[in-house]
Amino acid sequence: MKNNILALSIVLGLVLLSGCKPEQPADPAATAPADASAATTPGAAAAPGTDPASLAEGTMSPYSVPAGLAGAGHCSLDAVNGTPVSQATLAAGSESTFSGWMADGANQVPSPALLVLSSADYAYAAPIKADVDRPDVAAVLASDPVKSFGFNAKVALAGVAPGSYSAMVVYGAAGNQTTCSFNAQLVVN
Repeated sequence: MKNNILALSIVLGLVLLSGCKPEQPADPAATAPADASAATTPGAAAAPGTDPASLAEGTMSPYSVPAGLAGAGHCSLDAVNGTPVSQATLAAGSESTFSGWMADGANQVPSPALLVLSSADYAYAAPIKADVDRPDVAAVLASDPVKSFGFNAKVALAGVAPGSYSAMVVYGAAGNQTTCSFNAQLVVN
């Protein structure tokens, strides 16, 4: 009986500890379309490359999520249009405000950075800037308190196809990018 209780305690402890590992961002390669041209608005030209400089600020553009991006850093999408992410619904063609924070793997403010919405069929991205003071984030990351980790990005969803999207941030220059998953699903109607 004591052996059964000991074995059960060990198994329960291992199960609980398995939930304590660091959060792993979603693999963007798994959510990216197999064919980069599939990640476009219906009837649109093929998606632009993965270079953040090629995307227009304030507008979601068709995007090709680079395959095999490494996950690094910390991030959170706190609200969309002032509503908690879990309750947010987006209207295709509208403008939405995405609020949250991001830090790269070295706990620095990432630049350039892209807000990416990705589904099995489409991917879109818009440049975002961390320009909102978040002393709470700086304290947790043990970073310089004057760094602005937060963002409030107004982004036009013109051309974004209705559907359910995984949200993430991709940061760094083309060819040297990493990602952080917001672990959020957003619905565009």
